[in-house]
Amino acid sequence: MNHGQAMFHFITICVGSYAMEYANKSFSMMKRHAGMSFTPHCITDHPEQLDPAIHPIKPSMEVTGWWNKMLTFGPDMPEGWIVVMDVDLLILQSIRQELEYGFAHVKEIGAYSDAIHWMGCKFSSSFMIFRSGALAHVYENFRANYAQIEDHPGGDQVWLGPQLQGVCYLDE
Repeated sequence: MNHGQAMFHFITICVGSYAMEYANKSFSMMKRHAGMSFTPHCITDHPEQLDPAIHPIKPSMEVTGWWNKMLTFGPDMPEGWIVVMDVDLLILQSIRQELEYGFAHVKEIGAYSDAIHWMGCKFSSSFMIFRSGALAHVYENFRANYAQIEDHPGGDQVWLGPQLQGVCYLDE
């Protein structure tokens, strides 16, 4: 990668009733603790409230709550490495090592394991690393079946986990 180019695209999601300050704070935390360059983005329906450095992405379909994360697998995402983080997570120290590990080892998707294996699911969708377009089948499956899965027990991560073949768990 050329000097000055972003190493990854950092994506947060603030749609509907989420206060945009969460996206702005997530950007600020990542800026302090990534230790490498990135381009910030936010999937939002309130772009006027974003920090001017954050690039807004209009939601590609109307979904509710945590299902908006599935949009990060869609065709509207920027090219390259994607790092998705829930806006209610805190970054308290450098995460450069975790990011570098993910970029070097992720074949399909990188994530942390769910500490309590909620509803039997080891996969956690709260922090994900993947290449744009690499999981387009997930987005297409979601788009085609959203009406049937909207009330899926356990939500996005319980629905998503079984569709992934090669999860690189960043905490193992």
